[in-house]
Amino acid sequence: MDIVELPDRQYRPHRRSSPPTDAQDRVARLLATILLAIIVGVWGLLAGFGLITGVVIGGITGYSVVRWIVPAAARLVLRFLEPSGSSSPMPRGLSGAEALAARGQFDAAVAWYEDALREAPDDPTPAVHLARLYRDQLGQYQEAISWFRYARRIGQAPAAEVTTTREIMEVFDRKLNAPERAIPELARLSDRFAAHAIGEWAREELRRRLELRRQAISE
Repeated sequence: MDIVELPDRQYRPHRRSSPPTDAQDRVARLLATILLAIIVGVWGLLAGFGLITGVVIGGITGYSVVRWIVPAAARLVLRFLEPSGSSSPMPRGLSGAEALAARGQFDAAVAWYEDALREAPDDPTPAVHLARLYRDQLGQYQEAISWFRYARRIGQAPAAEVTTTREIMEVFDRKLNAPERAIPELARLSDRFAAHAIGEWAREELRRRLELRRQAISE
């Protein structure tokens, strides 16, 4: 696999831990079942139900908890951790980074996204998510712009290029309060999509901003 050159970042890379194997899962379920069986057994003995009855009830309860209740709860939590308003599922492997970011572990989330880029260097999706992390969570706007441009450079779909360019402009307009720095992005859109509606919008917006800059200079 080719090594993709990533923009410089400030965080130390983290290694992701390997997911547990099936054997590890079975051992964990068995230990949890035994532990609950012992706890409920002692409770049953103290409550007058008898040790054997308590152990049986505890074993059944423990198995039910680790076999069905815990996985269902985990799925529910992950569903709430997924970004809202998305009509398509998170790309495979990126939900872990979203969960890390939701817990405030931003350096680990950055490393996760960069690992995803190295594994799929032609997929701009991790770079877009990384840019949004820098923009929305870390407030590092220049870093966000670098990653948006990187995503645009490796992407292929025209619609994604338009979206990424507009996100760059949003950083200039709303975060950096420097709308004049979005002028080259507008010029790029108007040139690359000259025959489309987005190109016409970019030309009109470009003329408007150039006029505003001209007026500001003349005052």
